Amino acid sequence: MNKFKLIFATLILTLLTVFATAKVFAQTAPTGTLIPNPTTVTIANSGSTDTGTSNISASWNNFTGTPVLCVAEPGTSGGADSVMASWSGASDTKTSNAPWITSGKTYTFKLFDNSSIACGGTQFATTTVTGANPMTGGTPSGSVSFRTGDVVTAVNNTTRNADWGDPVAAAPGQIIEFRMIVQNMTEGSVARDVLVKAHFASAASSNPQMTMSASANGVTVSDTATVNVSGGNTHLFVYESGHTRVFSPACPGGCNADDSFRDGGPINIGHLAFGESAQILFKAGITNPGPVTPAAVVCVPGTQTVNINQNANFTATGGNGTFSWSAPNGTPTSGSGASFATQYSTNGSKTVTVTSNGQNATCTVTVNVTGGGGTGGTTNNNTNTNTNTQNQTVNVTQAAAAQPAVAGAKVTALPKTGLPLTALLGLGGLPLGLALRKFSKGPAAENAPESIWEDRQIKISS
Repeated sequence: MNKFKLIFATLILTLLTVFATAKVFAQTAPTGTLIPNPTTVTIANSGSTDTGTSNISASWNNFTGTPVLCVAEPGTSGGADSVMASWSGASDTKTSNAPWITSGKTYTFKLFDNSSIACGGTQFATTTVTGANPMTGGTPSGSVSFRTGDVVTAVNNTTRNADWGDPVAAAPGQIIEFRMIVQNMTEGSVARDVLVKAHFASAASSNPQMTMSASANGVTVSDTATVNVSGGNTHLFVYESGHTRVFSPACPGGCNADDSFRDGGPINIGHLAFGESAQILFKAGITNPGPVTPAAVVCVPGTQTVNINQNANFTATGGNGTFSWSAPNGTPTSGSGASFATQYSTNGSKTVTVTSNGQNATCTVTVNVTGGGGTGGTTNNNTNTNTNTQNQTVNVTQAAAAQPAVAGAKVTALPKTGLPLTALLGLGGLPLGLALRKFSKGPAAENAPESIWEDRQIKISS
């Protein structure tokens, strides 16, 4: 009986030892947690801020080293961890804020127990925070609306005898200042990266209009301001450099804008939350006098027919008096001036284009093979009907290449036929019906077009 009591006592002692050891181990094992608030950050944008804040609460127990809070943003520096905060003490709870949460990005936070202030060692907790997209108030990006009505107005900056209005009166040469008011009218929304443009009239008028537009989140608003110019002539607006200003939540004191605005380039005035507005102002002068619209360009003749390697001649009228020509596959293929001539080495329909002041006109050329009776130049169509019925052998010696002209050498003028007089006299000994046959070894070669020249037609181009 005493033996069983001893065994039972030993078992009880063993169990107490195990429980005590487990309790001690549980009390000394390090633990850590991270709690973000909030996990999804709504970007509270007021027109100039693109970021939001999440507060990261870190708790740790029984750390043997330094508690280190690190953060990694995927895509930035390869997603590497960087130290955000560090503390001291084996057990504690601390909060660190992350005010740089950006819309559409996710950040990963990690809690380490490290021997130094670095991202490494034993990791005890991790959590993520995401910047909401779209930003602000849960309203979709496209659900914005702008103030409408007379949002584009003008004032005569030369006389300054009236307030902003539409239309305004002016004389040639005076300066007009234009203004557009852009305001977000949708509650709980943000119009992001609002782009403003000015559209200068391209056609001169006695009452030219300036059109301006603003767009954001896929929504656009536009309006015009009219200037009634005295004198009855037509005019355009000329942008005044260095006078474009923007007043907005991002620039309440006014900022200068880029002069690319005059060429239709947009100005980014930033974000506009519900109720916020911006003003864009710039100046433009009235041309004095207005430009004259150039006459239409005309290519003459509109159609013509020529032979291969025969000049096709053209003239141009209208435009601004300066002309450029294009003749694909012609010789030459281009030219300038009021007149132009080109030749073609192949038959068919060809097109010649003349350009002046941005306007184009075309002429059509029909190119015939030799003997087609072209109309673009002078052709001798006399036919030699004398025929030599006998086969003759003609020895042809290739002429030497032409030598460069030598200074001081006397050149004898050629007759209008293009041959020296002695050559013409030499031709008198040949029959007029001369037939040239190309030597060959069979009838196929004799029938080739290039092997025989019968009933020769002599054509001389002047």
